[in-house]
Amino acid sequence: MRKVNFLVIVLFLAICVPAWADDIASGDVIYYEDPATLHIGPGAGTPCATGCGLDPNPINWVAVDVSQTSGGASLLGNPLLLILGIPNNTSDLFSTNPISSVVSYNPYDDYPDNPVTGASAFATGGTYGLISPVSGGFFGSWASGGPSSVDAYSWLGLVMADTNSNNFGNWFTADQEIGVTAANFGMYVFALTTALDGQGLVDIQFSQGLPLGSYVIAYGQTPVTNGKITIYDTPFTEAGQVTEVPEPGSLALLGTGLLGLVGMVRRKFSI
Repeated sequence: MRKVNFLVIVLFLAICVPAWADDIASGDVIYYEDPATLHIGPGAGTPCATGCGLDPNPINWVAVDVSQTSGGASLLGNPLLLILGIPNNTSDLFSTNPISSVVSYNPYDDYPDNPVTGASAFATGGTYGLISPVSGGFFGSWASGGPSSVDAYSWLGLVMADTNSNNFGNWFTADQEIGVTAANFGMYVFALTTALDGQGLVDIQFSQGLPLGSYVIAYGQTPVTNGKITIYDTPFTEAGQVTEVPEPGSLALLGTGLLGLVGMVRRKFSI
């Protein structure tokens, strides 16, 4: 009888353990495995706003969007986190918040109708498990050498993001393909106050451009419902990568042209 009982117990545990492995209890809340359905695109109104399939997706240096590709997704709670990884950066680039506007469209099919204006701020330590920032929205410099399973989300301390595809190796390799060799990535996190529902989109504009080879991913959670929270994040295949920035010479010419225009206007009104 003892042998039979022992075998029955072992069989019971073998059946039950896999069912529990996907859930992590935290107080009275259960965090479930997350859908990785937050796509990063080059901004509202662009052809790739809701999908390009280019692994990662090329994005604008001054505008990005976060779209929720799942039609059955729940409305995400606030804040929605926007995460930047900037190559070869070890100190804070932003003395003030570089995000100039946040506008959401739910669903995106209504664009440009029914825009809802949101807000942004530097994320703070402890938000969804975030580590403490070094300064402002700068959370330190992520370098290679760690375990391959450590990705941008886990490096930042975020709760149970279920994708390790945004690891240093993938970011490094994709950057090399556009001529950027990254020794590290400066990590920045912004807290967006906005609405993102199933098949919705959040358009984000920057007041200053992002450097070539920068990455953008997102992270969000649903409010607690029946003791459950669902986490949404971005896999590497849906991450945004800044692949083009204006040449310094082009910016200089633009500045020269504007100065010339100002000079002409001044001369006209001085006559």
